Amino acid sequence: MQTVRRDDPATGLREGSLDAVLLWGTVRDPRLVTTEILREPRIAAVSRSSTLAVRDRVTWRDLGRRCIIVNTVSGTLTPQDWPADATPEIGVETSNLEEYLHAVAARRGVGVLPVSVAAQYPDPDILYLPLTGAPPAVLTYAYPRTSPHPYAAAFGRVLRQTSQASSERRTADSSRRDPTPSFGYAL
Repeated sequence: MQTVRRDDPATGLREGSLDAVLLWGTVRDPRLVTTEILREPRIAAVSRSSTLAVRDRVTWRDLGRRCIIVNTVSGTLTPQDWPADATPEIGVETSNLEEYLHAVAARRGVGVLPVSVAAQYPDPDILYLPLTGAPPAVLTYAYPRTSPHPYAAAFGRVLRQTSQASSERRTADSSRRDPTPSFGYAL
């Protein structure tokens, strides 16, 4: 198996250069077989010099009153994901995660990321705040419906089973410890 980074992994599937992908968001493409691997909470990404940086947490509606940063290639949110009476403006559009985080740090808007993604990208200029009321982020496994790799379906089943077992362990562990939120998952 070879791991390949693509800012738009679904394109690699459609072109035939990738056998399977894991990507954030729901995929609706009849040419692909998809499996939801997990759902996880989202977290707000704000500049440390933002007025939001003094808070302990923010709400989904709080962000609806702000400019947001949208990753047009691999992001999972648009302003339409907020209620009609709390729809944010787009502060800037980016095409990859690095640009996205630079825009957050530069106060061009606020970001919203899955908690595990935020945990992988610490930045001294960005504060990650717990976010209440946000829809969960969905991690999806996808592979081509036509001529798939011989192990694509089996690999998807293993990913799903592993994710379910990890979720069950986290649930059991959370009942025995302090309810401090966890900001990462291992797959």
